[in-house]
Amino acid sequence: MREGTLCDRDADPFSPDGTRFAYLFVPNDDTYQRDLVVVDLDTMTQQVNQTLPVGTKEDTSVLSFVWLDNQTLFTTVAQSIGSFSNQEIYTTWTYHLS
Repeated sequence: MREGTLCDRDADPFSPDGTRFAYLFVPNDDTYQRDLVVVDLDTMTQQVNQTLPVGTKEDTSVLSFVWLDNQTLFTTVAQSIGSFSNQEIYTTWTYHLS
């Protein structure tokens, strides 16, 4: 298991119906990476960035989230521009859970 820090960035981590718990995981070995993790509290299973667009995992970090409903999270994401640039763009993405 990877070691790191769990954070919720002042968001309510529980889904509106209380059946899911979401948090951001920041691994100790890569402080830029932030994974959105959602735990189903009934089954204790977790989803980690299941809906990130293909090919973006290496250059994106989820910065914050808020629950829109029991199946959807609205996130703010930072994305690096270019492999040798320290510039980032900030966008919002919607995550739909299965």
